[in-house]
Amino acid sequence: MSAGTPPAPGRPGGSRVRRVTGFRALLRSPAGRITNQTLLVALVLVFGTGVVTVAIGSPSGRWAAIAHGIAGLVILLLVPWKSRVVRGGLRRGRPTRWASLLLAALVVITFVAGLGYATGLARSIAGRPGLWVHIAVALVLVPLVLWHIVARRIRPRRSDLSRRTFLRAGLLGARAAGLYFATAGTVRLGGLPGATPWWWQPPFPVT
Repeated sequence: MSAGTPPAPGRPGGSRVRRVTGFRALLRSPAGRITNQTLLVALVLVFGTGVVTVAIGSPSGRWAAIAHGIAGLVILLLVPWKSRVVRGGLRRGRPTRWASLLLAALVVITFVAGLGYATGLARSIAGRPGLWVHIAVALVLVPLVLWHIVARRIRPRRSDLSRRTFLRAGLLGARAAGLYFATAGTVRLGGLPGATPWWWQPPFPVT
């Protein structure tokens, strides 16, 4: 066997090479359809956990706040994959591309406002509480997301529910969770205002 040739199946080291190759495949950008489906699930989780967190509004809702943060970071990790899909869509020159770009811009504003308020780096934006901006823009996003789902209808396939899809989703979730707790630890060690859970503070001006 020549140098650099991977071991054949059944030979020593062959299974390790296959595992490494399979792991690298999980990190590669999947088909645009899979990316869109994953992003849709993440958006639903973000919205659902956000509603629950605000509805509870007490330390007992900590689990929902953590899930909300992790789901939001999943969306952040999906940006490189989604940007590939966006570039392909822009090349088609659809008339509705500007609405799609507006949707993307609002998602960025929502994320930045939420992260800024949670960490304490941006408690207010344009004179408004960062959490207020986060929630307000998120509500504006709802009809745009629904429009986008209808306009860019995804046609699921049975192959979408493959083992690789679930492994990729699990890896994304694990990376997002690690990033979330690393960020939370940094905020606490740095003594930032976000070290105090937001539900112990009034998110809106109290008169």
